[in-house]
Amino acid sequence: MLDIDVDHSELIETRWSALKSKVVLPGNEHAFMSRTGRLPSKEDSRRRYHRYFARTKALLHVDGNTHGVYLRDMSRCGIGFLAPVQLLPRQSVELELADGRRLALQNVRCRRLGPQWYECGATFVVPTAEAQH
Repeated sequence: MLDIDVDHSELIETRWSALKSKVVLPGNEHAFMSRTGRLPSKEDSRRRYHRYFARTKALLHVDGNTHGVYLRDMSRCGIGFLAPVQLLPRQSVELELADGRRLALQNVRCRRLGPQWYECGATFVVPTAEAQH
C-alpha cells in the first residue's frame, strides 16, 4: 500500500473555496468560528440531548451537487449547519467533514435567513443491519 499523508482539512478548504455554491456569512467569519463549548439550554426546550458548538467548514452533497456549508452545532442525534440552498424536510443529504468522515443525514428543518443563506437541522441516519450486508 502507498503511505500517503494527506491533510484532509486542507483538501476540504481548497475544495470549499473553489465551489460556486457556498454560504457567505453576513458578519465576521472569525467571530462565528470562534464559538466553542456547550450551547445554552432553553428552559422550554424539547431536545433530548445537549448541543455543542461545532464551527467548521464542510461539504454538503445533495442531489449530485456539492455546496460549501458552515457547521453550527452538533448533538448525539443530529447536526445544525448553514447552507446556500434550501433543503426539503426528510431530504437525504451527506456532509463531508474536514477529518474525512462522511455523515449520512436526513434533513428535519430548513429556514431561510437571507439570499443563499439557510439554517438547516438534520438527524444522523444510522444504517440498518440489512443495509450493511
